[in-house]
Amino acid sequence: MPFQQRFRKITDNNAALIYLMNRVISAMNRETDDAKKQRAQTKVKDVQPAVEECANVTPRITKAHTDYLAGRASYRDVDTLMNEFERSYDRVNSAYRDCASILGI
Repeated sequence: MPFQQRFRKITDNNAALIYLMNRVISAMNRETDDAKKQRAQTKVKDVQPAVEECANVTPRITKAHTDYLAGRASYRDVDTLMNEFERSYDRVNSAYRDCASILGI
C-alpha cells in the first residue's frame, strides 16, 4: 500500500477504534446482565496495554510523518511506528469487537 494511503488508513482506523471503544464502554456501563458485563470487562482489561500502546504511538506517527514529508525523518522511521500501531490496533480492535458482540451492539 502506498505510504500516504497507509498513513490515512491508520488515522482512519484510529478514529474508528476510539468510536468503537466509546460505544463499548457506554454499553458496558448500561449492561444489566452481570455475566455479560464481566466478560466484556475482562476483555477490556486484558487488552489495556495494547490500548495504551495505540494511544502512545499515534502522535509519534503523526510527528514522524510530518518530519518525513519535511525531509527530517526516513521512511523506515515512520514505517516502524506504523507497524507498532498496526500490531496493537489489530489486538484492540478484535477485543473490542468481541465486547460489542457480547454486549449486543
